Formats: sequence, C-alpha cells, structure tokens
Amino acid sequence: MNKVCIFDLDGTLIDSLKDLATAGNYLVEQLGYPTHPIDAYKLFVGSGIKNLILRAVPERSLDEAQLNKAMELYMTYYSQHCSEFTTIYPHIIEVLDELKFMGYELAVVTNKPDVIAKKIVKDLFGDRFAFVFGQIEHIPVKPDPTLVERVLNKTEVLKENAYYIGDSDVDIFTAKNAGIASIGCLWGNRSEAELKQAGATFLAKDTKEIIDIIRGEENDRSESMSVRG
Repeated sequence: MNKVCIFDLDGTLIDSLKDLATAGNYLVEQLGYPTHPIDAYKLFVGSGIKNLILRAVPERSLDEAQLNKAMELYMTYYSQHCSEFTTIYPHIIEVLDELKFMGYELAVVTNKPDVIAKKIVKDLFGDRFAFVFGQIEHIPVKPDPTLVERVLNKTEVLKENAYYIGDSDVDIFTAKNAGIASIGCLWGNRSEAELKQAGATFLAKDTKEIIDIIRGEENDRSESMSVRG
C-alpha cells in the first residue's frame, strides 16, 4: 500500500522567517519604503514571492512593470542569502526518518521558488524527500492543488493514504482542494485560530505529534477493518 506525507517548507520544516524578512526589508529599502519588524513577515509569507512583495510595500504603490522588477530584485538577493539564518525545526529529522520507516514516501510542495526550494531541501535534508516542487512558472501557487495532485499521481497513492502538513490556512485549503487530510503545525508562522478556522483535519502542537497523529489514524483504520472483517 502506497502512502505519502507532503510537507510545506517555510514554517513547517524550516524556520526561514529571518532570511525571508531580511530579503523583504532589503527590497523595500531599495524601493524607498519603510522596513518591517521580522515578525510582521509571518503574515506576509506563504502565498509566493509576488504576494509577499505586495504585502510588504504600501498598497497599490507598484504597477505591473515595477512589480516584475521588484520580484527580480528580491529573487536575486534572496537566492544569495536564503540559508544564512534558516534552521530546521527541532526533531524534524527524526520525524521524517520515522515516517520513512513507517513506509511513507516524503514530498515537499511549497510556494517558495522551485530552484531555491530544491536547493534548501537538498542542503538541509539530503535525499529524504522523493519529490520537491516549488513555485513554477505558469502553475498556480497554493492553495491550487496542482502540485499536490502531481505528487499523488507520481506516487500512485490513494487520497485516504495521503497527508498534507503545513502551518497556514493556505496549506489547509490546499489539502482540502486536493481532497486529502491536513495536519496544521502550531510551531510555524500562523496561529492556531487560523488553522482551526481554515478547517485543519488535525493539529500538531509540536513536530513529534505528527507521528502520533498518523500512527493513531493507522491504528483506527486497522481496527475498523478488523471489525468489518
């Protein structure tokens, strides 16, 4: 039986907020606007670079040409500084290895640009992830389910054997749109209230609880099948 756990990246596997905020503040300084506290970027991230920029600069201050130039400037800076302060959340490595031991394939689907996502995942996690998909031109960003569905197709997994794991409402909506269960992460960039309101299937208060949730679900399914048998 094929099984897969699909992870968001920022705020779920890695604490990258300071690097994202540093790049954002570099950009707004270059554009002549005031910078923001690092924590403000918790509400800016999660929906792709374009939306991060739109949230970081004053409303309606950029036309399309200026926005495209700002995205290029941000990407140039961030690609050179994407891992200066970024760290893996506690016990994530053990969680990933346990999931693999339990028979799960692992994937990342993130709104971070694809080339940067692949570099960070390779540098920090080696070969643990079978698939890594970041933001790709001409494919809508999450909560569009296209890339999650691509993982499901590649792994030939039934939807009841798949989980999407992330820290924001965007992640929960992505899971809903793909028709799979979601695990909301309470250690990330967004609040428990946001994850509940979005309709997270499960909530994990710490990284190790991911294993408890999934193992509990497997036990429940096994007991249900035994009763039916």
